Amino acid sequence: MNPLPSNPPRIRQAGFTLVELMISLTLGLVLLAGIYQVFSITLTGYTQAIKVAQLNHELRSAMYVMGNELRRSGRWDDALNFDPTTNPNPYVGLTVGSVSGAGNDCILYAYDTNDSMGVATWEFLGFRLNAGRIEWSKGTTGPTTDCTASWGTTSDIYMTSGKVSVTNLSFTLPPAECTNLSTVPRSNCNPCDTGYVPWSVGDTLVKVPRVDIALSGQLTSDPAIQMTLNQTVRVRNPVIEVATTAGPPAGTGC
Repeated sequence: MNPLPSNPPRIRQAGFTLVELMISLTLGLVLLAGIYQVFSITLTGYTQAIKVAQLNHELRSAMYVMGNELRRSGRWDDALNFDPTTNPNPYVGLTVGSVSGAGNDCILYAYDTNDSMGVATWEFLGFRLNAGRIEWSKGTTGPTTDCTASWGTTSDIYMTSGKVSVTNLSFTLPPAECTNLSTVPRSNCNPCDTGYVPWSVGDTLVKVPRVDIALSGQLTSDPAIQMTLNQTVRVRNPVIEVATTAGPPAGTGC
């Protein structure tokens, strides 16, 4: 049996020095800071995208409804049974006004909503800007014929929520598209258009009204998120008139 060596070999253990450990910690902190920054930027971008989407959804939905409704203006189910010279369409006419009494942030319109051929009070409708929100009157408690009046809590709805502040809503009625059916060939009877031909007394005129809508809004919680939309609506139901006076010179009313 061999005796134990008096000086056994020393076992060396590998490890990090203090300097190496401090460098590793520093690099780790730098990496974590970079990851946090990327996460923060991504989260901010995602939040902004959600805000823009919300504003876009509310404004475009409101514009879509207003456009579709105004296209129906003047629709009368019994129009073919009457002579427009003796029994004119009771739904004809678009009126632009304002809640304040001066401006164009309100429009009134009407159409035969239920094909009843009888004129009902709930078929006179309107849109307006009221306290930063778009208000739609359904006319259920009476005809909507005044932009400045109270439309009633049971007959109107708000088309935008309190999360969106509508900063501008304007309706403009440009000159209607006009065709004179009494001339051969048919002529343009819009004084603002190229090729206008003044009509004569007794000529039958067909006019297609148009509405220009401008809509702007912002998020109530973040006014920096803004959007503006524009649309020209061409009414589907033309107005038929028999001229009682001769047509004006070109450029009149433009």
